[in-house]
Parts: sequence; C-alpha cells; structure tokens
Amino acid sequence: MISHELEKCIIRFLSNEASQEDIQKLSLWIKNIENQELFEQYVKTHHEITIGLENIDIKTLQQGLLKEINQTDKKEKTTKRIRFSNFIKYAAIFIIMMSFGYVFVSRLNDKSITNTSKEDSTEQITIESENGTKQILDPNGKMILKNSQGKSIGRQEGEKLVYNAPAKAYAVSYNTIYIPHGKQFNLILSDGTTVYLNAGSSLRYPTQFEDGRPREVTLKGEAFFDVVKNSKKPFIVHSDSLNITVLGTKFNVTNYPENKSVHTTLVEGSVSLSQKNNNTSTLLEPGYKAEWGKDDYIVNLESVDTEIYTAWIHGKLIFKNTSFKRIRLALERKYNVLIKNNNKDLDNERFDASFDIETIDDVLQSFTKSYPFEYKLNNDRITIN
Repeated sequence: MISHELEKCIIRFLSNEASQEDIQKLSLWIKNIENQELFEQYVKTHHEITIGLENIDIKTLQQGLLKEINQTDKKEKTTKRIRFSNFIKYAAIFIIMMSFGYVFVSRLNDKSITNTSKEDSTEQITIESENGTKQILDPNGKMILKNSQGKSIGRQEGEKLVYNAPAKAYAVSYNTIYIPHGKQFNLILSDGTTVYLNAGSSLRYPTQFEDGRPREVTLKGEAFFDVVKNSKKPFIVHSDSLNITVLGTKFNVTNYPENKSVHTTLVEGSVSLSQKNNNTSTLLEPGYKAEWGKDDYIVNLESVDTEIYTAWIHGKLIFKNTSFKRIRLALERKYNVLIKNNNKDLDNERFDASFDIETIDDVLQSFTKSYPFEYKLNNDRITIN
C-alpha cells in the first residue's frame, strides 16, 4: 500500500519538484522489492490516465490509482520481482510522458488548491487552545508550534505534531485537537508518548506534563496510545467517566458517541480501568478487550485478536461478526461520506470483512455479493435501498 504522504512524494519526484527530504524517503522506501512493484504499477497507471484524459477530479484520480494497485496485488505473481533498473525505466517513461501531460497535471493541482480553500473548517484538522483560538492544520504542511508567550513548544511535520520535551518548566496550557471524518493524525506528546487519532475523534492534552502529577488526557472517538514508561508519573486517559491508567504500554481506546460502551484493547503492558470517583478497578492483560458500559458501568473482558482493533492505524478496516449498522458508521468516518440506509434488515446482518485501499464503491459492491441490495452513490452521499 502506498501511503497518502508517500504518494505525494512520488508525484513531486516524477514532476521534478521533489525536495531532498522527498528523495530520502523514496530512497529508503524503494529498497523494498514489493515497493518497487507498487511503484512500477503506479507509474504505468498514472501514465495511462494522464495520456487518455483531459478533465478529471483529483479525488477520482486517486481512487482510480488505488483501485488499480489493489487489483494488481490480488493477482498471482508469476513473474520475477521488479529490479531497480525497472524503477529507472518507468521513471524515464513517465518524465517523457510528462511533456504531453503537463497541462493536465497543472489543472489537477489548481483544482486541488481551489477545493481545499473552499473546505469548511469542520472538515479540516483543527487545534483549539484554552482561550478559544482555533488553528487549521494542513496535513501536508510544516510549522513551528508556539505557546501564548511566543515560546517554541513543538513542530508540525505533515500529518504529525511533535511537542518538545521542555528544558525548563513553563505555564502549562491545554490544547484540543479535532480530527474530522476522512482523516487521521498523529501526536507525539512532550513525554514522547505517541497518539494515533482516528477519524471523527478529539483529544484534549497538555502542551507539557507537570512534574509530580499524572500525565492526563481526555479522549472522544478512537485513538491508539504508545505510552512512554514513567513509574513516577502514570498516564491516564479519561473517556466519559472511565479512567484508563497505565505506566507504559500500547493500547487502543474506542468511544464514539453512538457506542453504548467504551472499548479498551490492550496490545502489550497492562492497564487499570476504573470509574470516576470509584476506587474499584479492573486490570486488563495483553490480548484482551474490555467493554465498559456507559449506562451500567459494568466491565466485560474478552480475549481478542488485537489486530482487528488496531488495523485502522495502517489504513485498514477489519470486521469480525460485526453488524452492518456498526460497519456503515465506520465507513462514514473513514471515507467522509453520509450513508442513508432504507434497508433496515441489512443493519442487523453481521459480516466478516477486511478492506485496505478499496474505494467506498468497491466496499459496498463487496457487501452486495453476500447480501444483495441496491445503492446510489452521489458524491459523498450514499442511499441504500
């Protein structure tokens, strides 16, 4: 799979606009033989699209490329692995082809810029400070983060915010980051803890953790935490009135508004679950998921395959015996679409399914093979009958 960030690196490289950082990323990535095959197919497909078409929406272009790569990956590989010489060959073909397709590519870039400028702030990644100031983050941008005193406290590196481990203490302030549907984002907090935020989520966190106090954040939605161990400063995730306390570990928390319970899935280490203002706690072991009821406050433990609950970090969706109602809500978040389902019986059907780089149309088509239904796709609105 070619990530969104790497895809842009490839396009800039083939357009002779790559930075030194782009070149370094591609150099490391292309050393993998499987990545060389992906690059070859990407260039072939992009070549065909650019030569054959005059006007196409950039989102459609991206979906077409990903679909083509996906179909290639599913075929049986009967030929030898691509060699680095083929990388050079197809790069050369593309550069020659660019003389025919330059105007087309320029039109796409202009259209992309126009669409971005028209986006509503609710569809963009936003940081809100304690005083109510909001800042929109460009997932492809870079900037220095500063506090209210103008001091540098971190930096943005594309789809990631990295906070500094401060040399000296300063006034602690809290930020809240909002991730809209269709997007994901990563944070590296001041203690080095990494937080992967899924679509439709928000996290309130301090720009610096205070000495002598627990490290505390508040989550709505879904996030995967890779917590740096510190026995003197426990890390606590507040989600509704549930407190998840750890010292250093990897775990996933899901708490979307439509969920009747908060799910905590432990990959490694250990976590303690407790209700706010209640001393009773439940210890969770690796490979287990805890469901904490929002109404009855009861904790149910279950042994699970943790990959199912963490695959979203890598752009995948995995469902096991999952109702279509829950599936379509997950699809709405991932693909930033609105799904209106008029087939109520379908909502109760349960499916096992796995998706990677498929388009939303591909996903819905796959479900119709197991449970026939009709649907209409109109831009970002889908109606199921």
